[in-house]
Amino acid sequence: MKLNRKTLVHSIICSIIFLVVMMVFVTLNYIDFSVVQVIYLPIWAVAIAAILFGQYIFSYIFITAAALGLTIEYIIHVYQEYPSMKGAVVNTLLICLGFIVGVVVQIVVKRARNKREGSAE
Repeated sequence: MKLNRKTLVHSIICSIIFLVVMMVFVTLNYIDFSVVQVIYLPIWAVAIAAILFGQYIFSYIFITAAALGLTIEYIIHVYQEYPSMKGAVVNTLLICLGFIVGVVVQIVVKRARNKREGSAE
């Protein structure tokens, strides 16, 4: 775990993305702070922990997937004729997909970097 300038910058950028998206939906009265605290704060904590361990790509993909999931959930909620859980299901699937894709992309990038560094020697 490294605490340096790069880590700090990535943590701040990730936190700003998170805060902006959450504040938009709190302002729209779609979610309240209890939802943010129970659901989205742990997502943010996982992303920040990943940044602290140098997994920047995973962190950005995961936070982006969570923000995109919430946005799509809101759009589905606004345009549906009757109340349903469609939006929440899509949101949950996007968050899980973001986690999986983030892990896979981070592994692929790490292996490519290691291979490139190994061939340079």
